[in-house]
Amino acid sequence: MRHRSESPVCLVGAGLLHHKKGDTAIARENLYLNYGLLDLATILHEAGYQARMLQGNSDEPSATVMKAMTTRLMEGPAPVLLSVPSALALPWARGFCSAVRETLPEKLIVVGGRWVAQTDAEWLRVQLPDCNLVVFGTAEDRILQILDRQLWSSIPGTSQSTRIEPFDSTPRRVDYSLLDGYLRHWPSIEISRGCGRGCAFCVEAKVPLGKPKSPVDTAREMAFHEDTYQCNPMRFYFEASQFCPGAEWIREFVGAYVSTGLRSEWRCETRADCLPRRDLEALASVGLKVLDIGLESASPRQLLAMRKCRDPAQYLGRASDLLRGAHELGIQNKVNIMLYPGEDDDTVRETIDWLEEHRPFIKGLSTGSLIVYRGRNGGLLAHIKKYGGALVDETALDREGACPLHLSADYDHAKALEVARRLSKSFMDADAYYDLKSFCYFRRDLSRSEFHNIVQTIPSDAVSFRQPGEDFGLSV
Repeated sequence: MRHRSESPVCLVGAGLLHHKKGDTAIARENLYLNYGLLDLATILHEAGYQARMLQGNSDEPSATVMKAMTTRLMEGPAPVLLSVPSALALPWARGFCSAVRETLPEKLIVVGGRWVAQTDAEWLRVQLPDCNLVVFGTAEDRILQILDRQLWSSIPGTSQSTRIEPFDSTPRRVDYSLLDGYLRHWPSIEISRGCGRGCAFCVEAKVPLGKPKSPVDTAREMAFHEDTYQCNPMRFYFEASQFCPGAEWIREFVGAYVSTGLRSEWRCETRADCLPRRDLEALASVGLKVLDIGLESASPRQLLAMRKCRDPAQYLGRASDLLRGAHELGIQNKVNIMLYPGEDDDTVRETIDWLEEHRPFIKGLSTGSLIVYRGRNGGLLAHIKKYGGALVDETALDREGACPLHLSADYDHAKALEVARRLSKSFMDADAYYDLKSFCYFRRDLSRSEFHNIVQTIPSDAVSFRQPGEDFGLSV
């Protein structure tokens, strides 16, 4: 039965004051949607509430509060629902809560964010002292009760309850029209949750891979968004920590895509040892255009340290087949590399040599250095120290919720960042960067010419791609 409510419900996805890979004008053009929060907004809308979601992006927190006020989203008794997807978003969330409290002292603020909240409400209350309730885990099955303060003590998985934290692994269809400025975003479709492959660095290492959304429902959701956006062909991001569907799922999706009359294009993230050639061929025939490939390293020693695989030679062989096969099918490969504790010139050179061998098949490279987040991955700190890594600031995890690393005696944090930047630059120019980012990351209306105009205002050492006319060589 639908609930009828005249008062609105304001949902806010925390933005970023400081971007992980540099605070540049081009970094602020990225739109990182809080997909889980839009899921909650959809549930509330379908229940009859006037739900509306604001995404903080790179806006000032006070500007987001002002937008909520001028659009009357703060009126009525419903609490503001604030989702914090990463510890890196905590400074933004703190500013938002403070601005709400200053403007509307009695307004209730409910804070969630599965990976940030964990089950430690006291720590999060120190970080966000103006919030009234902390919600752990996923909240799809509790969101209606969360709106009623009288029920808070009886809702499981909150800071006012001792009952266990629930987890819902069911992907649903979301309604992008509930997102303020949704036409600026390319839509995502959640395919599955969880992974469970056991990588030492991954927050979902022990979270089992859930049942994927049905192929028919996936095609129908694509058609629903095409109708909402009135744009064809559309571009979608298939959200899945590990997109590695079975042959039956692929067969049914191909049939549903064709019978629905879709012409949409999409990208997804996958492991480097997934998606054999026959699967790639089928998926390329129904719109797969970009692969985000989690290679992480091509050093056997580092792959074993990461617990990325048990047989590095087999893993890298499959990765090679994936890159070559995707390229031959017209799929663009963006390869993810992560510098990891224990890194030295030899391990980096192994990765560079492997990448050089596969350069013709690589559209772009995203390279970073491992960051440790508070409360994630039990035993990760001991694991890091075993391989020679060390926190840059021993107090940062409790103070800020995240901390970068010195990877080894040879690779301190500064050197790791410089090597990561140089590695990305050596494989990716500005046009390749635009091609990849304009597919579901940049705002939809950012043209190539506008992108290049922005790039001209940014120092070359502040970006991870070669600027026009920049002569760049790589050495380690």
